[in-house]
Amino acid sequence: MQSTQFTKYKIIVIHVLNSCSSPQWHILSLLTTDNWHRDCPSDCSDPLAQLPFDISFYILSLLDPVSLARCSRVNKLWYYLCSHPELWHQLAKHKKWSFSSHLLDQQQIEFHTNEQKQAQWKQIFIERYRLRSRWLNGRCDVKTFHGHVEGVSCVQFDSQTIISGCTDGTIKVWDMNTTNEIITLVGHSGSVRCLHVDGINEVRLVSGSNDRSIKVWSISINQTWSKCACKLTLLGHTDTVRCLVVRDDICVSGSHDHSVKVWNLTNGSCLQTLVDHTDKVLCVQFNWQYIVSGSTDKTIKIWHYSDGSCLRTLSAHNGSVTCLYFDQEQDLIVSGSLDYDIRFWQLSTGDCCQKIDWISKEGHRGVIRALKADSWRVVSGADDKTIKVKMKI
Repeated sequence: MQSTQFTKYKIIVIHVLNSCSSPQWHILSLLTTDNWHRDCPSDCSDPLAQLPFDISFYILSLLDPVSLARCSRVNKLWYYLCSHPELWHQLAKHKKWSFSSHLLDQQQIEFHTNEQKQAQWKQIFIERYRLRSRWLNGRCDVKTFHGHVEGVSCVQFDSQTIISGCTDGTIKVWDMNTTNEIITLVGHSGSVRCLHVDGINEVRLVSGSNDRSIKVWSISINQTWSKCACKLTLLGHTDTVRCLVVRDDICVSGSHDHSVKVWNLTNGSCLQTLVDHTDKVLCVQFNWQYIVSGSTDKTIKIWHYSDGSCLRTLSAHNGSVTCLYFDQEQDLIVSGSLDYDIRFWQLSTGDCCQKIDWISKEGHRGVIRALKADSWRVVSGADDKTIKVKMKI
């Protein structure tokens, strides 16, 4: 009986609605507004409130960080869902937002890990987002560190300290926040030309010099005291040690004596000497499969790490290869040169796939002295007094 009556009411309502014109629709909307959700739950119009958590989480995981932050402002439920650590963990681990250094990556995560061993992924991502934005917009804070009496020839840094090498043979460690000098390392008898720093509680510093030696230092820094010690001195190069790279306990160095050497930093032994360049080796990079070196002889050489054989020679620069970067996952080598050009090479084939010059692509107008890259940008510095940031294609 009730069903039949409801059907009649339905037919009458449909007939009345079909007969309404715009003025009548306006009156109906005013009269019925308060009754639309009279018997509904308070959140009936909230799509996320009606969905299972897993589905809501999946939908939110598809958003970019700006949209996710905006969604968190809708209401308390959305804020709770949008603040889920796993959402921000996924964003922070994406290559686009990761630091170029795995060590800095880990240090930031440890800094934002609470007593319950839970990483604060939202805060971690916010810092990374701000850093990337500053890179893209060219924003920076300028601090000046005074103390060296001669020219600064090389610089390295971690999350708390800056370490600088000087042409007078000294190395200084600075507090990044206060700009105060923490300690001065004395041991080299010639200009310090290259540095590597790693470690968290006890810092390991590796330095190369015009005095033909490589030194391995141990540095401990505390709020009330600091100490340092030279653990090893590596001898073998017959001319200036111009560049070095360290991974775990292996160091690869390049020298003005035309050679590349592979060292064991636990005992100071020389594992390999790679000789094929015909002039000074100015830059070197390596992983556990390849060693890549650039030289004043205008070439880049790719060596097999395990046996030291020269696999390929890349020739296209018209001047000394002064700096380089390579990434095996991206099949990429990036090189800077005395000829003012930056070149992109395929690691697997040795082909030059792109060139950035000052004539056609707003490149540098001076010798390129330093070059770094990560998954989304290439940063270069040159004698034209500029730093250029190029987004990878």
